[in-house]
Amino acid sequence: MSAGERSPDVDLASKSDLLWHEMREDLRTVTGAPVEADRLRCCVCGRLLPRADFSLEHVVPRQALADDPAFVRASVSASKRSGHLLLCRKPVRFGNRTWAGGCNGWKGRFYDASLRGLMNRSVLDGRRTPTERVTLAGFAVGYLAMVVLFGYRVAFTPEGILARRQFFSPDRFLRDVPLMCQVVLAGSAPDPGPETLPFWSNPFSCDVQEGRCFVVVRNFSVIMPVGRDPRLPVPRHLVFVPGRYALRPDFTSVVG
Repeated sequence: MSAGERSPDVDLASKSDLLWHEMREDLRTVTGAPVEADRLRCCVCGRLLPRADFSLEHVVPRQALADDPAFVRASVSASKRSGHLLLCRKPVRFGNRTWAGGCNGWKGRFYDASLRGLMNRSVLDGRRTPTERVTLAGFAVGYLAMVVLFGYRVAFTPEGILARRQFFSPDRFLRDVPLMCQVVLAGSAPDPGPETLPFWSNPFSCDVQEGRCFVVVRNFSVIMPVGRDPRLPVPRHLVFVPGRYALRPDFTSVVG
C-alpha cells in the first residue's frame, strides 16, 4: 500500500464515526430533545445503547458485493455499493431465540445468504417463486433501506415497529403484515458498463403511494407499509402541527 492510500479498515472506522454523529443528530430531530451522551437507539431493537455496543452493518451484504462484476468492483467503492447503518451487537432475545451478535449478527445469521441469492438470482434458479425465507429477507432489508433513506422517522411509527418485530421472526410472516408486503419481485442486474454505474452506486430507491412504500434494493423490490409519509420533514418549531406532518415516536423496544 502506498503512502497516499487509505486502509479499508481506516475507511470503515471513519464511516462508523460519521454515521454515529449523523444518526445521533437524526434521532435528536425525531425526539425533539438532546440525546443522552454516548447513547444511540438501535433502529431495529430500539434499545438505547452506548457507542461500544454498535458496529457497522453492510445493508447489501459483503458476500453479495463479492459477486459484483470486476468492472463494477474497480469503478465503485464497496461503501457506495452496500449502504451502511450502525446496528447493535449487544446480545438480543426475541421469543425463544437469543443471539449473541445483536441485531447486526441476527441479520447476518438469518438473512444475508438469502439476500445474496436474490441479488445473484441463485435462489430463483428452477423456481417460479422464492421461498418464504427469501421473501422475509427481502422485507427485512426493505426496512433497513428505508432507514438508510429516511432515518429514524420510519423506525418508531406503528408501521416501523411492525417491520422491526418482523425482523425478529425469520421463519414466517406475522399476521399483522399485509399480504401485499409478503411478496418480493426480483429481476436481473444490468450488464456492467459506464452507463449502468448509477445502478451499482445507488443500491436503494423508493416510491411512496397511499400507505405503501415501494422499495427497490438493487435488482429486487418489496412493498413496505407506511402511515406517515417518510419524505415529509419533522417539524419541531410549530405550536400546531398539521396531521400529515405530525410524528409521535414510540420508543418501545421490540425485544426482551
